[in-house]
Amino acid sequence: MSESQGAYRALFTADVHLSNQLPHSRVEAAGVSVTDRLRDLRAFFARMGEYAHHHKIDHVWILGDFFDRRLLDAVTLKYGQLALRELTSRGCRVHIQGGNHDAYDAAGSHHTVDALAATSPIAKDGAVVVYDRATLAQELAYVEGASYGGLRFCVLPFTQEERAKGVVEEANAAADPSRDVLLIHQTVKGAFTKGWKAPGGLRPSMFDRFRVVLAGHFHTQQVFENGMYLGAPIQHHFADSGELRGFNDITFVKGARKGLAAIKVKLIEDEEMSRFHTLVFEQDRWVIGEIAGTKSSHRIQPGDYVRLVAKGERSVIDKASESAQKVRDQLLAHGVRAAQFRPILSPKMKRRVEVATEEAGAFNWERALVGYVEESGVDAQEQKALLALGRLMLEGGAK
Repeated sequence: MSESQGAYRALFTADVHLSNQLPHSRVEAAGVSVTDRLRDLRAFFARMGEYAHHHKIDHVWILGDFFDRRLLDAVTLKYGQLALRELTSRGCRVHIQGGNHDAYDAAGSHHTVDALAATSPIAKDGAVVVYDRATLAQELAYVEGASYGGLRFCVLPFTQEERAKGVVEEANAAADPSRDVLLIHQTVKGAFTKGWKAPGGLRPSMFDRFRVVLAGHFHTQQVFENGMYLGAPIQHHFADSGELRGFNDITFVKGARKGLAAIKVKLIEDEEMSRFHTLVFEQDRWVIGEIAGTKSSHRIQPGDYVRLVAKGERSVIDKASESAQKVRDQLLAHGVRAAQFRPILSPKMKRRVEVATEEAGAFNWERALVGYVEESGVDAQEQKALLALGRLMLEGGAK
């Protein structure tokens, strides 16, 4: 059960981004409509359900962006329901909060997860509960009862920032610090991702009366005053190389102080999920590269994705290119799903190439745009979107 000597224990995650078109995904055979990475996500939820069953945990919370996009294909919708059934079949009650990726509009007036509430049998029998502005009678959902260890969860589905600020400040004024837990999918001022720090967003002072705040939206697990971002459960692309990912086993300690002192958090890494690795060419050899201040401690395993990055002058790029193909062949033979080589010229060298091609009359912005998009590492559909956006920007700049 979720309760243990008066404490409440549940599994928490956010930013799953379930999709049949995740970056680098592929179908495993001709005529098959389901991609390998979507199958992986269903298996991830199966292992999450096994963990919950083994540890007698009967509540799972998903704090936004269960789906990656608001417009779903039939395969993603079907596998979304199958993924949830991996949890409910183990006796879990699943709570899903609306996020920004599956929001119908910027105001978050509807979310794609509405479909689960409206059509899924597991939602109709109460095994899956969706918190969404379209299904709520008020801006904030209040969840409490005997099975929640005396806590009251205040759930705010994603909405416009200004609206969120007003709702949170009003709720904060009436919050009971001994039991009220705020769940959000919003930007908190100062949150960071990939070296970027959010200059705006909700200020921590807006929710200082809550016992603790748990949030989705930023994929890197991190703490802020009186709360934390849960982080995404998986690595979605190469920018996530080296970051720890998994779901969170959280116990709310009875009678504890506010903030992070009120919870015990254990990140459960899924050792079977595919990971992304970046190898950097340094001193004539390939080494694990550091990303966002972290360094991967995981060995490259079959099913993983590897990017080979070489930075520097032309001589360095040429030397790296000579060995990259051999390393790629070895990695693919080892069973990795993809191995890319990405040369990055130093700024000075890049400018010299640009000048030389301009003087030769060979420089072309369209060709430069296509080259950039091809090296971006995103899937074919995302490449088309990037190209379209880039061409609009080039057209605007020419006017």
